Amino acid sequence: MSYAGGRRANRTRLAGTGTTPPRPLFVEHDLKADKNRVGPHDQHTRDEVLALLPASPLWPRNKYRRGLDPGVRILAFTGRILDWLETHPGDGWQARWHAAGADRDKEIVHTGVLGDDRRDSQRNGVISSMNHLMVNRIVLPGYGFLRGYKATLLFKNVQQLFPDGKLEQMRRYGADVGMTARHIDEGLRLISSIILHIGRDLDQLTAEDIFYLRARARRENGEAYVGTHSAWDLLRGASVIQSKDTLKDALRHGQRPTAELVDSYNIQSTQIRNVLVRYLEERRPGVDYGTFRGLVSELAGLFWADIETHHPGIDTLRIPDDVIDGWKQRLMTYTDKSGRVRERRSRIDVMMRIRGFYLDIQEWAHEDPYWAQWAVPSPITRGDGAGNQKMVKQTTARMHQRVRERLPHLPLLVETAERVRREAVALLDAARATPFNEVFEHDGKRYLRVLPAVNQVPSRLDHGSPHVYIKEVGSTGRRINQSVVEDDAFWAWAVIETLRHTGVRAEELTELTHLALVSYKLP
Repeated sequence: MSYAGGRRANRTRLAGTGTTPPRPLFVEHDLKADKNRVGPHDQHTRDEVLALLPASPLWPRNKYRRGLDPGVRILAFTGRILDWLETHPGDGWQARWHAAGADRDKEIVHTGVLGDDRRDSQRNGVISSMNHLMVNRIVLPGYGFLRGYKATLLFKNVQQLFPDGKLEQMRRYGADVGMTARHIDEGLRLISSIILHIGRDLDQLTAEDIFYLRARARRENGEAYVGTHSAWDLLRGASVIQSKDTLKDALRHGQRPTAELVDSYNIQSTQIRNVLVRYLEERRPGVDYGTFRGLVSELAGLFWADIETHHPGIDTLRIPDDVIDGWKQRLMTYTDKSGRVRERRSRIDVMMRIRGFYLDIQEWAHEDPYWAQWAVPSPITRGDGAGNQKMVKQTTARMHQRVRERLPHLPLLVETAERVRREAVALLDAARATPFNEVFEHDGKRYLRVLPAVNQVPSRLDHGSPHVYIKEVGSTGRRINQSVVEDDAFWAWAVIETLRHTGVRAEELTELTHLALVSYKLP
């Protein structure tokens, strides 16, 4: 399977086409504080740093045409940066770097060193000197700084320090598995960022470094940085990471221990946390994992974590009336991702499971002395469940009404999905048959087959692009990635056809594979 064409090659597997979020399938690595992260030369004096830099393999050896030594200029600006850092508190260069706020933005360094001087020659001198400070690990920049720094030369300098043959090995591996030159460059830039951030050599990188960077990106942006999966594959290809799995497979995990699931809600009371873990361990063998995860979410998250948030320090299951009344009121609604407050229609089910928690403990206390100390009256009464049947009927009625509204439009939906797919395929075939920078006509419209600028670099011309780009000739002039358009049209058609012919639920669709489409008959 080609790297860039993975989406189309996965057409034999319908997993992942539903709306169920993939987050629970993957490990969410903790973002540990790295305040103690310092470079190997952190304690050098100013003069020792200036004496160290010329020994770097990246130090300029050639003089300018006017006979000037560029190294002298770099040392001069480096000295000014170090002088500025020494005006801030800290027991090393890394601590001073953070105290100065330099890790937030390169403009802070420019202002601190140059003041109001904005000449390009001065700014370039500061950037060149900062590059040498980072490459030689005098300071270790943060990922946020590196993403805003956008210094392509810095990353290329880091790649020049790779062990002999490693850079070529990674490029060959990337090409062999179908990566485009752009994918390879994105992966190499991310690897360079990791090396600059953690201050270790390429051969010392670990899988955890990629996991940490991915977790940080997901926490900040909701998705991994561009090049994360490419970086993982390139490190595997260079035998830096000893793994046969893709990053997605390496992050996938099975059922998590009960204690780990409960601890994800940061229960402050150790006693209550232990009670919840022990109770859930008792319940776990009798339910499926999905139901169990829901039970953990309700008991540890919706119930106890919410009570601790509004009433810190509580460490008993005997909850005062005013506390439980406030919790019931908060349970009535929730805030969705868009920030809108909505009614929680499952609130009665949640309260009944909380009631079951208390009643189970009361029953178990007759046989196990451990539970006797926790056997208290349930704060959820039988009357709190009143109206549950009415809500169930309302839910059923809403489902039936949606079916009545949508069913008459099913033939039009099927016809439209098939037509859009057929038109997308025809336009893609016509575009592929047209040479670059030539105009072709299709279905009454004129299009120009274009080659993206990123693929016009001489070193990338041989690789080409796995996608077909076209541009409308006319007033709009918009560029279209027809490969993606055709791919999306196919999946829309495939999902609709699968749902209407099999009757499976959306949740079942996400787990469907091509093996499930084969009919088996017993002998």
